[in-house]
Amino acid sequence: MRMVTEPWDEEQERLLRPLHFSLVPGAVWKGSKFERSFVTSLGNVWERAAIEASRGVCAWMQQSYLYKGEIHSAQLHVITRILGDLEALRRRPDWDAEIAEVFAAASGPTEPSQVTVDVAVGDTASQTSGHSYYEIKSPKPNSDQTKVSKEKMFKLSAMEGRACAFFALPFNLWGTRAAYGHSFPKRWFNMASDPVVLIGAEFWERLGGPGTWDALLEIAVRVGDSYREQIETYLLDT
Repeated sequence: MRMVTEPWDEEQERLLRPLHFSLVPGAVWKGSKFERSFVTSLGNVWERAAIEASRGVCAWMQQSYLYKGEIHSAQLHVITRILGDLEALRRRPDWDAEIAEVFAAASGPTEPSQVTVDVAVGDTASQTSGHSYYEIKSPKPNSDQTKVSKEKMFKLSAMEGRACAFFALPFNLWGTRAAYGHSFPKRWFNMASDPVVLIGAEFWERLGGPGTWDALLEIAVRVGDSYREQIETYLLDT
């Protein structure tokens, strides 16, 4: 655990942040550092958890899946234009309308394209078996991350000729999708209504079926019980 490999050194932290320690007790910054370290360490955990959640529902699943295919050059131009318009606020995000434009450009010459997606699941490893692809980000992704994910989703859907990719957030800090309040991804997605946006329980239950979210929480409680006393001792030891 990081609280063992990266022990708290208040003297060093105080030298680095003298203003912070002048305003707020050191215990607060100790807890803050632990929280940041913990959240950072969860990044890859969500992808592994998504793989496990899909077991028993999907016969094949893979993390960091590399998709190779062909895409119409005209579709690439449409994707670039849509992303540029969204970035410049010349249009509002609307996945259904956007992907319809991409599909409508499916003619003319093609060129090779490849995309690495966080998680892919399906019936077999064959790309023709109807995979689903998931870009899994933290509940508060930055704008660049979200833009990259949307570009991947456009390309995957264009290469397969169907909407097959999803932008997934493992939990919702605002409780409901309608109340989701982080501004950066809203430039790229309609977080309240885009069908390819999955937040919290809807993401987990699409992977593993009804009850998957509750099962995940139960597992988290059991794991947390084994570490809670150690963490509390670490945080209260000043």
